[in-house]
Amino acid sequence: MKMLSRDHLDAVNDRPSKVLEVPEWEGAVYIRELSAGDRDTLDQHMIEQGDSESAHVTLRCKMVAMALVDHEGKRMYSDDEVAALSAKSNSAINHICKHVVEQNNLSPQKQDDLVGN
Repeated sequence: MKMLSRDHLDAVNDRPSKVLEVPEWEGAVYIRELSAGDRDTLDQHMIEQGDSESAHVTLRCKMVAMALVDHEGKRMYSDDEVAALSAKSNSAINHICKHVVEQNNLSPQKQDDLVGN
């Protein structure tokens, strides 16, 4: 078994992106796998905000903001710009969120909670 160095770990791209068609936006976007820190931030949000509907809407938009990247892998929306996504189509956000949940192997229960099923 090959032992990995810190330099190797820091250099490896272990957060793949994929193209996702978003019919509501009449085009496609890149979504990238969340980092461990992103996931921790989302979990902390749920702990702090509880199980309210507004907490779920904010969580979905935060998750989409963390996942949406440009062709160079740079986030399209910063944490401070999540409100801009909350003004977008609920259907589009649900569509993207569903794919982010699948891409990140989140539990089916978490997925249902996030997309309001």
